[in-house]
Amino acid sequence: MFKPSFYGLYKQGRFRTPGSEGTKEAKRQVERFAVATLAFALQHQVEFRKDFLKRVCQRNRGDDAEQFKLELEVAGCGDFVVRKKDHSEAYAFEFKVESPLQSHQDPRDPEFFASGYGHGIRQQPWVKSTYILIQNEPLDLNNVTESVPNCRGDSWRSISKCSYETLLITDLFESFGSLGIPAFIHMNTKNISLGHGDSTLDAVKLYQLLHAVAGSIGSKPKFEVDFGEDKKGGYIGMNFVPTAKSNEWQRLVQADDDVIGWFGYSQDKKTNRSTLDVWFYCGKRSAAAAAKIRSQLPKNFRQPKLPPEVKNRPEEKNYVWISLPAKDSADNQEWFISVFDSLIERK
Repeated sequence: MFKPSFYGLYKQGRFRTPGSEGTKEAKRQVERFAVATLAFALQHQVEFRKDFLKRVCQRNRGDDAEQFKLELEVAGCGDFVVRKKDHSEAYAFEFKVESPLQSHQDPRDPEFFASGYGHGIRQQPWVKSTYILIQNEPLDLNNVTESVPNCRGDSWRSISKCSYETLLITDLFESFGSLGIPAFIHMNTKNISLGHGDSTLDAVKLYQLLHAVAGSIGSKPKFEVDFGEDKKGGYIGMNFVPTAKSNEWQRLVQADDDVIGWFGYSQDKKTNRSTLDVWFYCGKRSAAAAAKIRSQLPKNFRQPKLPPEVKNRPEEKNYVWISLPAKDSADNQEWFISVFDSLIERK
């Protein structure tokens, strides 16, 4: 059950399986959703728009905020544009969370001004134009010699400093935190008291165990964490990006991305019970690969039915999901490794 919120809309509109945020398409969806909701908030909250114009656009004033309009995905200019109605000034934005910066988006690359966003911005009737690249960490664009448009790198932290006194902006920032944007994660960890009893030691052990599994199966050890809005459910684990026998794994899973699976712990919000889970992200045209994986898995590996939201999505319907109640596992590490070893034997 989700409370009505921006993040609730995201979860309902695009079902996310544990760890799937690591795929390229999922990263793009996060960025698209974040940009759309930010534009919505700027459109409907004038005070927020005023602060945004001063802090992020770095204008000396924001009291003329009502003279600005917002436009999403202006062709060849970026994710969205904030411009004055009389075209006297405009700010074109490109937002990145984790997806890589492309040549046509990067003012340091000649393509940006030749045929990319710089070229597109120059075709607009704006008297004064600024291109602002928002990332987790700001990119230094001081050495860009071209002056039209003026180019500047900034971070999501600048947006996080804008006023969020209203319920809508608070919800926006909390949703950004749930989407994994680092500058906003603190919005969802307030008023939480941890470290009681052995919880700290358990967290350290869990982290070490997952790293050990990643090392054993030959995978890049990148942590993935999420927890539900009621703070009682969620998951913690690692994407499976094989570094050992990677070609064999790619042939077996036939994923649409370099992230071909996920392993870790999940906790059900309703029952408050934990499970050990492994996912394999077989591609949307890889039904045969999914069937082969299921046939190779030992019969005692529980394969739950995929949620309807997954089965009804072409890019996710062939996912393979293996689960084990934590209470039934005497050795978590051995179980995780055994799932992978049942498919491709390690050296």
